Amino acid sequence: MIDIRVQTSIPVKRGWRALARRAAEAALRCAGQQPSAYGLTVVLSDDAGVAALNERFANVEGPTDVLAFPAGGDALPLGKACRKPYLGDVIVSVERVRSQAQNAGHAPERELVVLVAHGTLHLLGYDHVSEAERARMWQLQEAAAAEVLGEAR
Repeated sequence: MIDIRVQTSIPVKRGWRALARRAAEAALRCAGQQPSAYGLTVVLSDDAGVAALNERFANVEGPTDVLAFPAGGDALPLGKACRKPYLGDVIVSVERVRSQAQNAGHAPERELVVLVAHGTLHLLGYDHVSEAERARMWQLQEAAAAEVLGEAR
């Protein structure tokens, strides 16, 4: 079960909930996992909500684009009712989705897919500390974006 929640007063575009779900599912598939085997929560938040979590859990002041809280670590209590193995929580700032998309010159829908995929991959243990890890993670998130958005690779 992939639970999508909106916790912001900022309007979220129609269809973004479904797009976030498809992005998480695609990231799981691209990483060789069966989406139906796991539970996770994606929260579409705002800069203030993300900043509060970033400061509380990472001791980093200010917002970021996406946070991932793996289950068993600092996971938020969002997946308590999940009956499947629960991966954790992905929190995305819709404000960052819009601004980063504009800066990159692509649609906000693409940015949303990439950020949800990125957070989902973190829940699976992927990271981008080394260049090799970064390359693999970026490859997987781009594959997920291509799948969801129907982009040629």
